[in-house]
Amino acid sequence: MKNNLFKGFIFMLSFMLVFSVISPALANASELQELPINDSLNHEETGFDELDFDELTNNFLLGIGDFENPLSDEESLTIFNNKILENQYSNDHPSVEQFNLFRLAFSVVRSGVNYVVKVTSKGNKIKDVRNGKLEVDVNKHINAKNRFKDYGDMDKLIKYIVEDIRRVDEGKLIKDGHNSIKTFYGDKKLEIRFYVKDGKLQSFNAFPDHSKKEAGNVIWLVPQS
Repeated sequence: MKNNLFKGFIFMLSFMLVFSVISPALANASELQELPINDSLNHEETGFDELDFDELTNNFLLGIGDFENPLSDEESLTIFNNKILENQYSNDHPSVEQFNLFRLAFSVVRSGVNYVVKVTSKGNKIKDVRNGKLEVDVNKHINAKNRFKDYGDMDKLIKYIVEDIRRVDEGKLIKDGHNSIKTFYGDKKLEIRFYVKDGKLQSFNAFPDHSKKEAGNVIWLVPQS
């Protein structure tokens, strides 16, 4: 009887020892099996960074369908004038002062067909750009299908767009999430859409019209002088 108990005890010890050696290997194998799934969702590994992912999947930034029936010139001017009368974005608003001191500073550098945007000074809402620099392929996004062909030099337009984002940040008009600036570029309508998350400018796009869709945080902004 004692012999059988002793053998049983030895068997249990052996089983526990073998299981303790094998179980970590099984856990590692399970983790390794999950890796391909996780990697498939990793934008860097698949060649799609966060900017690409946002702009390819986010209807707000791409404006899919939003500009098929835009506001007419008369409608845009009426809304714009009403905003000014409401003193929401008047000419003495800090967001439209051109040469005052400001905290947020952008650096915009052209690299081939792309523009690289960096933040050199932190703003009220925007503290940085995605991954320290935001690279935008103008031909694929802002000027897709040459939609800004009547707006003149693209370098000047890009600087104008980035400056408007800085101005609304300075005026403390930006909110977390989707933001939409409706303004004018000379006598032409311009709508700028951008997304801010965790204090970072994630991506932006622009359109040569004013959408009727009041999506996100809409800002009617006095044009730059």
